[in-house]
Amino acid sequence: MTTQHTPEPWGYDNQYSAGGIFKEHKSGRRYAVAAALGHVMPDGMQEANARRIVACVNACADVPTDLLETLDSQSAQSWIFDDIGQRKYAELEQQRDELQAKCDRLQFSLDKEIARIQAMWLDIKNLQNRCDELFVERAALQRICAARAECLEAVGLHADCTVQEAIAKAQGVQS
Repeated sequence: MTTQHTPEPWGYDNQYSAGGIFKEHKSGRRYAVAAALGHVMPDGMQEANARRIVACVNACADVPTDLLETLDSQSAQSWIFDDIGQRKYAELEQQRDELQAKCDRLQFSLDKEIARIQAMWLDIKNLQNRCDELFVERAALQRICAARAECLEAVGLHADCTVQEAIAKAQGVQS
């Protein structure tokens, strides 16, 4: 069995004492993955090399090392970008599906609220119609009361008299 490389993702930090390339453990502790061995390089080259190594390793995550060793530069780029594109496409599809599900839930909630508001509006319209009917009935009762008062006054009764008083007065008038 071949020894496996350190799992991705790798990181780079020029403040890290072991050459900058590390793997961060779940605990937050960093472990050196590769170290620069005191070679004299122009300023910034060691950092640039380390950053490139980390970028390449992370970009090739899930790509078997044996396959990488067989690919020329052009084939590797094509294969990696196709793979990255497929992963990105799958990620975007998942985001789309999640957003569609959220939109569907929001639409359902909105439809429920619209139905509730429409029911309240119908209740308000029904109450308004009932109020209109009561105003008509009130006006009719006011006319009846006014006519009653005129009739009572015509026979010499006051408007506050009871029905029995009105009957007694009417019977007295007839006799």
